[in-house]
Amino acid sequence: MDRQPHEPPFARPELLVEMRAAERKERREGIKLIALGIAFFLIGVFLCVVGNVWTGVIGIAFGTMAITVGAAKAMGGTSPAARVVMIIGCAAFAATGALALIAGIVAPAAFGWRGGMSGIVAGALCLGFFGPGTLILIYKEYRLRQRNARR
Repeated sequence: MDRQPHEPPFARPELLVEMRAAERKERREGIKLIALGIAFFLIGVFLCVVGNVWTGVIGIAFGTMAITVGAAKAMGGTSPAARVVMIIGCAAFAATGALALIAGIVAPAAFGWRGGMSGIVAGALCLGFFGPGTLILIYKEYRLRQRNARR
């Protein structure tokens, strides 16, 4: 190893090049996710206008989730703004699950030949994972900000 023990890892230019390449890849993936989210959002709006309101609202919530998560990835993921945007994305995914669960109960015909049970199962799984996940992310962000405020 040609690096001294006290030398920071960024003193090696090849590591810096790899880190920048990884950041560019994350940014590109974030932009692609934003584009996909916009498509889901617009299709959801179209479905609401055409008459399939439940599927449209679920599409809008899913599109919102994809846009916010893509924005967080494009920002870099570790900044305070990116963490808040990721919390919003997780909450939007929980909302997608809640809407699918409600739609499966209230309007099972919205799921077509699959029936309302598919909406109930998918919605419960989505809400069961991302609902507590949102609360955990909010708690972690709160603790991090409290810790930083004390310093």
